[in-house]
Amino acid sequence: MGNSRESAGNAGRARTETNQSSGRSSEGLDAPLGSVTASTPAPPVGRAMTRLNGEFDDRQAATAQSPVEMACGTDSPADLWVRDGGSVALVGAGPGDPGLLTVRAWRLLQSADVVLYDSLTSAAIVDSLEGAECIDVGKRTQPRTTQDQIHDLMLDRARAGESVVRLKGGDPVVFGRGGEEAEFLAARDVPFRVVPGVTSVVAAPELAGIPVTHREISSSFTVITGHEAAEKSEDHVDWDALAERVEGGETLIVLMGVKRLPDYVGRLRDRGVPADVPTAMIEKVTWDEQQTLTATLGTVVDRAAAADIEPPATTVIGEVVSMRDRVPDIDWASGQPR
Repeated sequence: MGNSRESAGNAGRARTETNQSSGRSSEGLDAPLGSVTASTPAPPVGRAMTRLNGEFDDRQAATAQSPVEMACGTDSPADLWVRDGGSVALVGAGPGDPGLLTVRAWRLLQSADVVLYDSLTSAAIVDSLEGAECIDVGKRTQPRTTQDQIHDLMLDRARAGESVVRLKGGDPVVFGRGGEEAEFLAARDVPFRVVPGVTSVVAAPELAGIPVTHREISSSFTVITGHEAAEKSEDHVDWDALAERVEGGETLIVLMGVKRLPDYVGRLRDRGVPADVPTAMIEKVTWDEQQTLTATLGTVVDRAAAADIEPPATTVIGEVVSMRDRVPDIDWASGQPR
């Protein structure tokens, strides 16, 4: 048979045949004892996936259009929008690099009537949109855009029959008020969908050469926001628990914490976290202005001030930061020499 193999160099060669239907091999009855060799099983009909041990799984090639082809190739608005006109998509823009947008996010942006983008959305993404009206609703604009204004704008445009993308840096619901906006739209019967984005929680550290987990170093991580909502009267973060976790080897990631850096560093130090715990800050990951600062918990405040670290920046506290020095010559984002 086409995939049978013979064991060369043996005077009494054994013939191994493959059963096409089951993938199992049967030895020739005349094979001498101790000279039978195994054969590679024949792949099933259609596309097969090869396993490391040389076998094939039983996956068959799809006869219809594959899910990946449907996601990447179709142009039908019905496949993108809850309603073709008069609906909202809460979309994560990722950390900034347009190449880190999801396929669905990019196709929604290209087919939208209006895009409401925030301050953490990179100009590289917004400037590439030619067919949509783009409105800056970032809370860093002057006058500052309120959340109520954003709600009303989504509602008015959707009720006017437009396809609206609410574009947020990172992921729409990771400290991004996407949950509040979904709740608002649902209460008013406005059709919407949510499109996850690559969050800087993991993107910033790993593109700077810092994995948030590592089998030899840290098996878990905790994420907090560096500032609380203005209406909160007190800090709801359990700093005693966080300090215990960091001392135990866990990774702590702080988003939106540049201005409060001295505060939360001081809270950890006051609870006994050693000053020599490796710490890093990654500013504007994937943007042209990206910079990465490595320090220790005891030196990061002064070093961040000297380096003029500005928002948005992600702070990573824990032994995983040392990985940046263990692989010092390769830029993890580009794969090129650092």
